[in-house]
Amino acid sequence: MSTAPRLHPLSRERVPFRVGTLSRAGDFACRWGVRVLLAATVLFLIAPLVSVIGTAFNAPPLIMFPPQHWSLESFRQIPDIWYQAFYTSIEVALAAALIGSLIAVPASFALVRGALPGRGVFEALFRSPLQVPQIVLSVGMYQYYAELSAWNEHLSIGGFTGLVIAHTILVAPYIVGTTLARIAAIDPALEEASTGLGASSLKTFRSVTLPLVRPALTASFILAFVVSFDNVTLSLFLSADSTSSTLPVTLFSAIELSASPVIFAAAALTVALSVAVTFVLGRVIGIRAVATR
Repeated sequence: MSTAPRLHPLSRERVPFRVGTLSRAGDFACRWGVRVLLAATVLFLIAPLVSVIGTAFNAPPLIMFPPQHWSLESFRQIPDIWYQAFYTSIEVALAAALIGSLIAVPASFALVRGALPGRGVFEALFRSPLQVPQIVLSVGMYQYYAELSAWNEHLSIGGFTGLVIAHTILVAPYIVGTTLARIAAIDPALEEASTGLGASSLKTFRSVTLPLVRPALTASFILAFVVSFDNVTLSLFLSADSTSSTLPVTLFSAIELSASPVIFAAAALTVALSVAVTFVLGRVIGIRAVATR
């Protein structure tokens, strides 16, 4: 391979350009340095999860990692009320993700396609729950529910219903942010071509627009579900009784009293659910595709 000559800074003679050994060694060190840093970051992130799952397989009442005596007894001792809290978490997350999608998706189309005055204000309003600390949002929702109940006892929306409303407010910005970007990336010429070929507006939406938006809708729904399922702050303030208590709140309250491998076993179930949801997300859409949206 020929090398292009270059001028020496102190003379007019042309000298060949060569990559020095020091430069090659620097590139090699940078590549491996980035790899080692990436591997260390991944290990740092998954180490707590590995610790929780490993501790869950200890025979009660031992809390030790790595486990000294492997056993499934901790999973057998999970109280029934904790399973009820687990089902409540799933119900709240599904309801919040579904209602949030029904609200956020039409709003995203209106923000991108509609000629709304003050569109930036509406978009900022939809995104505002992400800008406010969750503790502030939780206190505000709790105070709002209390004032509403004091004003008219028939308007009391505590318990499961109040939890779903609060979680819907929490997850809606995630759905809006995902769908806005996808709708804005759709080429209007595709829909115009469908209309020009004689398709109605409904058929154009069903055959052209919806397939293009569907991956973003699926990704935002799963993301909203995970955010709602793992939430502690809002649920801690708004869980009125045992029937509306979610699993993260139940585990948080239990670990304040005493630590037990049973708590780690219940936490391992939530990790398993999150991994399963991530696996489904990867199989249906692809993690790379979700990350680029």
